[in-house]
Amino acid sequence: GDDTVRIWDAVTGESKYTLEGHTGAVNSVVYSPDGKYIASCSGDKTVRIWDAVTGESKHKLEGHTRTVNSVVYSPDGKDIASCSADKTVRIWDAEAGKSKHILRGHTEGVYSVVYSPDGKYIASCSSDDTVRIWLVTLPARYTLRQAGVIWKAINDGEEKLNSALKIDVDGKRITIDEQEIYEKLDLETKNWIAKAKDK
Repeated sequence: GDDTVRIWDAVTGESKYTLEGHTGAVNSVVYSPDGKYIASCSGDKTVRIWDAVTGESKHKLEGHTRTVNSVVYSPDGKDIASCSADKTVRIWDAEAGKSKHILRGHTEGVYSVVYSPDGKYIASCSSDDTVRIWLVTLPARYTLRQAGVIWKAINDGEEKLNSALKIDVDGKRITIDEQEIYEKLDLETKNWIAKAKDK
C-alpha cells in the first residue's frame, strides 16, 4: 500500500484529499461519532487522529510495540480503543492524545476491538482463540473461550486467527463473522449460538 488514508466524496466517488503521515500499511480507519475526526492505525505501530475537515494530523498515539490492527471510537467520542499484534488493547483519551489504560490478558496478537453501545464494555478477539470482555476502567472481567476457530487467514506462511466483532444494538450479544457462518454470544449466559449465515 501507499501508507495513506484517502477521503472520498460518497456521491461523486472522487478523492477529496489524502491523509499522509503513517510509515506503514494502514489497517483500519474510523470516523468519530460526531464526524469531526478520523482515527487510523498502521503497521508503523501508531494510531493517528486527523481533523476530518482539514485533513490536519491532530495526534500521533505511540505505545504499541507491534502492528496496530484495529481502532474504534467510544460511543461518546471521548476515547479511542486500539488493538495490536503486541497482545494488548489500549484505551486513549481522544482529545488529549494520551494513553489511559492498557488491557493485558491475551496471549497472542489482538485483531479486532469494539465498544458496547453504552460504552461500558470493550470486546476483543485474538489469535489465542479467545474473545475477552473488558470493563472499560478495569482489568479483564472474564474470558470467553470459543469452542473452535474464529477464522483463519494465511499471512506470510504463518497461520493467524482474525475476526470482525460487533456488539448488537441491545448490548447483549457479540457477533463474530466467520465466512459462511456467524456466531452470537449472549453476554449474560455466556452461551454461543451458531447458525448458517443468511445468503
